[in-house]
Order: sequence, then C-alpha cells, then structure tokens
Amino acid sequence: MRVRVIERHRAQERRGLVGTIVARYGVGEYVAVDVRLADGQYRIFRPMDLDEIPPAPRAWWGSLFGGGASD
Repeated sequence: MRVRVIERHRAQERRGLVGTIVARYGVGEYVAVDVRLADGQYRIFRPMDLDEIPPAPRAWWGSLFGGGASD
C-alpha cells in the first residue's frame, strides 16, 4: 500500500514523504509499520501518522486492447 506522511507529523522533515508499507509489527493499539520511502530509506511509523494514497485510475483506453494490470 502506498502512503504519505501526514502534514501535521511531529517531525517536520518527514511531512509529506511518500513510500510503500513493507511490514507491520505489533497487535491492537500497539502497531507500527515499516515504510520504504521513495528515496530508498526505511522508516517506522504509527499508522495514525500516514494517509493512504489511492491507486491511480486506469486509462479508459487500456481496456480496448485487453491489457492486464501491468499496463
């Protein structure tokens, strides 16, 4: 899942960073996720510090050619 660090994150230098969740740790209210950022670094965040980035819509003309998800 692609995510973005919220704009009110306590660490100003991390606000707005984009990455992909690669692992989840903990249970219940004690959960943390490992995020691989766009620059290749890994950081651990609380889920409440992240917003999901919805997938980009598929181009309408892709279905005309019978393309799969990799198009």
